[in-house]
Amino acid sequence: MNHTEKTRRIFIGAFIQSETLKPVFEMLKKDFSENINAKWTRSTENFHITFHFFGAMPIDKIAELSKILNAHFKYPIKIPIKIDGVDYFSGKNKPKILYLKIDEPTGELYRIYRQLQKILFQNGFIAQKTDKFVPHITLARIKKADKGFFDKILNRQKLKIGNIKQIKIEIIESILQPEGAIYKPLNLDL
Repeated sequence: MNHTEKTRRIFIGAFIQSETLKPVFEMLKKDFSENINAKWTRSTENFHITFHFFGAMPIDKIAELSKILNAHFKYPIKIPIKIDGVDYFSGKNKPKILYLKIDEPTGELYRIYRQLQKILFQNGFIAQKTDKFVPHITLARIKKADKGFFDKILNRQKLKIGNIKQIKIEIIESILQPEGAIYKPLNLDL
């Protein structure tokens, strides 16, 4: 999207970058590809935790949201995060999302999520607060899985992947493309 358009497709999130993610992603992609038909995340540079997805939002509202978020989350937050294991979300008893599990024993991610919900609600960006938050990193959107998929999941639920020391809460733009979405920090140059 270019800056002449009046909306952007956005969410509030935090990018997750680690040296260990790329080889692990390539290994898991190769390993699971024989058991699932899926649309894989485009690259490890897209890895992130989503705190709140909005979809299309007018640029003037994004500017307002940006000012509010900068007042609360201007700087990176030190937080010990472990990326440990692979799991999936299901819908109608079928696997839908393959993801990396996030373990954060201090509860800080949940505190940030609840704080964001409160800020978004108080400023009219959401109609009601929710407690539905499962921090994760999406690997693939699954179209179809065979029985071998479930055995592989069981064997990889405890896979030690890596650690993150800090995150930065930001507005992220989701740019849809045929090869998969690209995510980048939104800079409106205001």
